[in-house]
Amino acid sequence: MALFFMFLLLGEPESWHAEFASPGGPLPFELVVLDTQPRRAYVRNADEQVYFDEVQFDPANQQWLFRFGAYDSEIQAVQAGNQMTGKWVKRTSASTWTSLPFSAQRMLQPRARFAEPNASSVAGSPLAERYRVTFHHVEEGDSSAIFEVYQDQPRLIGTFLTPTGDYRFLEGKHYGNQLFLSCFDGGHAFLFTATQVGDQLQGDFWSSDKWHETWQAEPDAKAQLEDDMGMTHLRRDDPYFPFSFPDLEGNVCSDSDPAFQNKVRVISLFGSWCPNCNDEHRFLSELDQKYRKRGLAIIGIGFEVTGDPERDRQALTKFKKRIGLEYPLLLAGAKDKSLATEVIGNLDRIRAYPTTLFIDRAGKVRAIHSGFSGPGTGSHYRELQNRFTHLIEQLLNEN
Repeated sequence: MALFFMFLLLGEPESWHAEFASPGGPLPFELVVLDTQPRRAYVRNADEQVYFDEVQFDPANQQWLFRFGAYDSEIQAVQAGNQMTGKWVKRTSASTWTSLPFSAQRMLQPRARFAEPNASSVAGSPLAERYRVTFHHVEEGDSSAIFEVYQDQPRLIGTFLTPTGDYRFLEGKHYGNQLFLSCFDGGHAFLFTATQVGDQLQGDFWSSDKWHETWQAEPDAKAQLEDDMGMTHLRRDDPYFPFSFPDLEGNVCSDSDPAFQNKVRVISLFGSWCPNCNDEHRFLSELDQKYRKRGLAIIGIGFEVTGDPERDRQALTKFKKRIGLEYPLLLAGAKDKSLATEVIGNLDRIRAYPTTLFIDRAGKVRAIHSGFSGPGTGSHYRELQNRFTHLIEQLLNEN
């Protein structure tokens, strides 16, 4: 009986094969619409379900609006029978937007457009579980990553680990010597394709409507990345981290405030627009609940999309409410990393969002972590959780 009422509450799910027409080809994902009031829907990538903040349907015009308010991202579509057509738009700055054509078809297997090659295609060998990867961008040069992948028939599941984060829950297929993976989570739209050449992979990576990199990978079970606890450093010998920025009510909050004295502090430099930051703050919220009474103080310092203080303050307010945060969020400025480095002042460079500082009761910076490996990385996420927790407990236990 309880399961019956839960079914009524959630509504009957309708699965749609959805895709964006990216420059690299179809970028598919699964769209699930629930027949509820108010309307609800989510996208699914591998084991991740990401709910839209708002879903609207106009029955007179058969128009849909699926909105991720936290990312200034929405899908606008018109339905005709078992099909939808429209576009995805996402704000990328105060005056610019990403846009990709959108389509969806009901009663079609999700990611069906990752179609099997023709019979003449070259047979491929089984994929390794771990690859050492080099990405190449024509302007920004080379960067390193690790590709972890496994076959969960008929799906291919994987992610890319980088020194500053991960590429989310990727799902796709492996046919012959061709590999396809994609992800859409509201903030990111990723498409990876590759061809097997012997035991190596040679491929392309497309993000949203413009970004393109090539990538090469070779099996390496022992591949390692640069230590993300050692990438970012204080610019000066001074071990302290002074800050002074307005909170969401416009009141200036600084490191000298009585609320932070004799407290172990975790300071996250982040953006509400950043899915990896969303992952981190969900975990930081758990740490806040667990350790606040023992003397832990968490502060989020936000760098937002537009540079318009009022708009960016609203974005942080929605972010705080969406995740259920009880610690202060401050607004420092726009997300440009070079400008943010100057605003912060005493870090050699902000390499990633989030960047997280661990500060002892005396106010001295004891560790700086760049990026965040989220739930899509499996065991790496759990290892990072344990690493953060151990460090916080160590600082709390010091006299």
